[in-house]
Amino acid sequence: MIGLPFASMLYAQDVNADNEFEGVKIGSRNYSRTKTGFFAPSDMSLGLVYDLETLRFSDNGYSTKPLNGGRICYVIHGPLSKKGVLSLELPTSLRVNYVKDTNAGGGYKSLYRWEGGSTFGVLLSTGYCFSEKCYVTIGGGVALYWIFEETTLKDYSGSKTKIGNFDDENKLMKEFDVPITFSASFRYKRLGMRINYDIGTINRYNKKFYEQTGLPESYTKKNNHFCVGVQYYFM
Repeated sequence: MIGLPFASMLYAQDVNADNEFEGVKIGSRNYSRTKTGFFAPSDMSLGLVYDLETLRFSDNGYSTKPLNGGRICYVIHGPLSKKGVLSLELPTSLRVNYVKDTNAGGGYKSLYRWEGGSTFGVLLSTGYCFSEKCYVTIGGGVALYWIFEETTLKDYSGSKTKIGNFDDENKLMKEFDVPITFSASFRYKRLGMRINYDIGTINRYNKKFYEQTGLPESYTKKNNHFCVGVQYYFM
């Protein structure tokens, strides 16, 4: 999903006769009814991040090594109401990940795997602000994947077996997930650093995967993504 990057902005309120707190200013806007507290994210941003795709398996199978790669992210947050703390989040990203494992299991000597493609999500998110430069967010929703992937397995005789999804008849992964996302953002004006972790909640393998590999359906995969990188905020 998730994707998925986060950034945050809050609504403001000046000090009045009742000595209420001022709102926090991030970028060009003020937000939040207090200096700290929950808020509805409101922004547009573009980021370049390092992506570590942690693979959570119910069985070791061929390999449990995580995929590494990069991601370009574009995120829009839109508050659902002026006084609420929930926003609609629309993250879009392009990524390429790969891994090489020279100690593969399942009777194979080595494994090389790569994935590349795009992700689009529709989520609800909220945030908590500690200061104008530091805040965290949490979100959840649905993410769609258009991913090309290929796994090359090499046995001890040198023979190679390739499993991939380069045509519609050979897709081994479901094209959606229901992620839960967490992030921490550190921002100065229009630039910032973001760290986020996405937890996939469903089994991504489809029926064709089990038919082609011969693995039992108790063997499942759920994707977790750890990302860290820089973000530019347009607002």
